[in-house]
Amino acid sequence: MNQNSPSTSENINDNTKPVLEFIAIKCIIFRFFNASLQVLVERINDDKWRLPTEKLFQNEDLDDGANRIAAGILDVQDIFLKQFQSYRDFINSHSVNKDNSNLLYNEEGVSVGYYMLTNKNQNINEHHKKYTWMDFKSSIDSTSDNAISDASRQIKIDLNDTPIALHLLAKEFTIPEMMKLYEIILGRTLNRGNFYRKIKDYNILIDLEKKEIKESHNAAILYSFDRPAYFSKIKSGFVKAW
Repeated sequence: MNQNSPSTSENINDNTKPVLEFIAIKCIIFRFFNASLQVLVERINDDKWRLPTEKLFQNEDLDDGANRIAAGILDVQDIFLKQFQSYRDFINSHSVNKDNSNLLYNEEGVSVGYYMLTNKNQNINEHHKKYTWMDFKSSIDSTSDNAISDASRQIKIDLNDTPIALHLLAKEFTIPEMMKLYEIILGRTLNRGNFYRKIKDYNILIDLEKKEIKESHNAAILYSFDRPAYFSKIKSGFVKAW
């Protein structure tokens, strides 16, 4: 071998260096509250918001990382979650210069998207005051993050074979509330009579024999899910179109 020729390592140019510097979890956390489907977002400054996104720990499973992030923000354990898509992403990182000044730079990597579902009783941890709930359509514009639209489309696809309503509705709910949730997810108005008939035909609800607390005289009956019946239907799939 010619001693004057460069070594193999010296021949490697910058194009062979790893482009992606991290794996992160991007959380799209949904809740249904006051007839609105909402997404949890973090304030960056007065007019900029982002989705909760954190790097995966070394030797950490993806699902464990997603649960860790959600548990750190919300007072919740074992939140319902589902991985749906991955994204090329950037995260702001800090380093220290030789003069001990801080340097802010962008790291490029892959964020694994998870959609998560929680009911209206989940509160934001008091140590995370930068987070707030935002209507999911508004959150798309505020964050400029396509993952929210992607997650909502995936929920629509999963509606007939995944316990979406079980994890978004309160333990006690009315059929009008359930119908409103389905209308938001499907993106269209449903026929009230048809929806009531289909839900009743599935035999997945328990009539609690009481009504919601409401000042008007048309208070609706409260229901809860018959969980064994509901999961049986989920397993076979809801065959009737909404």
